[in-house]
Amino acid sequence: MSAGKTLEPVGETGTMPGTEGFTMAVFEAAKVPIGTPLYGPAALTAIEEQAARIAELQAFIDSATATAIQKADAAEDRALKAEGLLEEAVKGLEAEFDHHELLWDLSMDAAREASACGTKANEHEAMRRASGHSKRMDALRQTLTAIRENTDGK
Repeated sequence: MSAGKTLEPVGETGTMPGTEGFTMAVFEAAKVPIGTPLYGPAALTAIEEQAARIAELQAFIDSATATAIQKADAAEDRALKAEGLLEEAVKGLEAEFDHHELLWDLSMDAAREASACGTKANEHEAMRRASGHSKRMDALRQTLTAIRENTDGK
């Protein structure tokens, strides 16, 4: 028992008719006078205190592990959501590229027709539009290539 700690009785011995031998408190009933104070276990020993501290630390580790797993799961969910958003964005960029490619084809057809008819102003306007669509297609192509390179082609 450590210094400064006092033990308080938890009860006292009594009698039970017809009983002889050992009590639940593991003492020989016939050798202990009735009314003797009974005490609970002594203060925790150093080993018991260490075991209690280890149990507390294990509970902390378990809690921290569970928290880390929850955070990892949440991060994975966010990553999957971001991946889905990126896929949608890529589809949108691809659709925009296809749109500009079609408009470029139409502008080039218009420029050829204007050239065949000898209308230089219309030919020039159609070529200007085709050039704009071509520049936008180049920019989209570069963006899509960069995305694919940085996402391992996913």
